[in-house]
Amino acid sequence: MDVVRSAARRILDEFRHDHRLSPDSLTSAGWEGLPGAATPATVLLFAARAVLQVRQEAGADLREVVNAAIGDEGERAGMESLALALVGDMAAARAARRRGPRALESVVALLAALIELEDVSEEEIDELLAHAASFAAEEASAGGGTGTRGSRRGSEVGPWDEAEAGWRTADLIDLGGLRIPRETGISVELNEGGTPPRLLAVTVRKEGTALQIQAYHSSGEPQWEGARDRIARDVLSRGGEAKEWSGRIGPELRCVIPVEADLMGTRHMSVLMLGCDGPGWLLRCTVTGSDAESGAQETWAYSYVEGVVVVPSYVPPARPSFSPTGFGLTPVPPVQGPIPLRMPG
Repeated sequence: MDVVRSAARRILDEFRHDHRLSPDSLTSAGWEGLPGAATPATVLLFAARAVLQVRQEAGADLREVVNAAIGDEGERAGMESLALALVGDMAAARAARRRGPRALESVVALLAALIELEDVSEEEIDELLAHAASFAAEEASAGGGTGTRGSRRGSEVGPWDEAEAGWRTADLIDLGGLRIPRETGISVELNEGGTPPRLLAVTVRKEGTALQIQAYHSSGEPQWEGARDRIARDVLSRGGEAKEWSGRIGPELRCVIPVEADLMGTRHMSVLMLGCDGPGWLLRCTVTGSDAESGAQETWAYSYVEGVVVVPSYVPPARPSFSPTGFGLTPVPPVQGPIPLRMPG
């Protein structure tokens, strides 16, 4: 990776000196290999993302950061869209990708402007690029390239399947179809649904955040993409907003939903929809409260979901049923639909 990092540094220095990139640099940077390859372009992209995320997590408004970094007012709108793409807005990222290698020049221009704004030293630039190169190599080896941890699900991070080994030493609450992390300061409430009513979801609360978790059987084909589309259409039909975002666990929806009107007018609630496909299951999580409003990825809700274990083989205890012979209890086998839960015991 030293060669890739050095090439990224040369491209950055070229822009800082010439305020443009040569055709050779645009060609050799490897923009066309995105996503999924460790190239100079990937290193520069992750470096710009890292600087923006540090500012964002410190409470800075992304638009204000771009306005401070970019002096030309005519360039700001394009740079704001690019900044959104870098921190996870998937629609903005698709638009940037359609621009081809020229989008790389904008990434480098934004990175150079942020470096100047933050008064970053030459040594700190080298450290930033080394960190970005390491991250790019990890993502490439995992087959990712999106900057999320979703590509490493089941090997390095959760949510876990019951057959995987990564959760074995964790302290978990056994709820049948789900096992959830046992933590100080949380409250746990099981939620009923269906006919007849069954325990199908669990809501975990900590401080100002509520996290509802529900798992579903699936055919093995990825289900979360289609579920996201349906959720987004429903939110939009109710006059809300839904943005597809590249988050810590993978693609997610960041929604703003209108709720009951009062004397002050219609109120709006931020809702973060997380999802993850596993072997024969789909996990869906709904986050409300402070973690949904923050926009940051290093929050309790994300880390808690990464500790969840899905148990698709769980079969609830047999319940009384009528049969032609009138004898016995009939066990309920796993079926398509929600994976049932039980009270902890």
